Amino acid sequence: MKFPLRLIFTLMVIPLLFSCSVISTGMKTEAGPGVDFSHVMAFTDGYLGQTVILGGYIIDTENREEITLITVLHSPLDMTDSPVAKDSSQGRFIVVADGFLDPAVYAKDRRVTVAGVVERPEFRRVGTKKVKYLKLRSREIYLHTEGVPGYYDHDYFGRDPFMHPYHRHSLYYRWRYY
Repeated sequence: MKFPLRLIFTLMVIPLLFSCSVISTGMKTEAGPGVDFSHVMAFTDGYLGQTVILGGYIIDTENREEITLITVLHSPLDMTDSPVAKDSSQGRFIVVADGFLDPAVYAKDRRVTVAGVVERPEFRRVGTKKVKYLKLRSREIYLHTEGVPGYYDHDYFGRDPFMHPYHRHSLYYRWRYY
């Protein structure tokens, strides 16, 4: 009796794990299980032509004639494929995207998750040191939203509700100021 319950529970949980990702399900299945960035950097030749999912924080966005190059500081991904802390970075990678991507939108320090095909690495200078950059041809890019300014900075989370005269009706009064 326990076996069918475990099987049913497992079959219910697996789709939930895939549905929480910012990358499409088709791309996740093509990429397969998550890979360690440092392993891909060390053994790039073994990953050439394979699809991987990586994320991090944008360092620079450069538009060229037909493509856009996004330089990203790697960051480990959580279970929803969202980048976590910058402090855990294991290197940098370059995303090659077709067409024009606005540098004002793909700005410095924005979080990004990319599903892309591994290409030959590139070496660039960071200060006086030559650094190896992994290169990905983008298949799917997800730019994480920034916090909406002014949304949570009033009444509920910014102040002590008992010090505000309208603490019981703060949903109505927080919009009054905008």
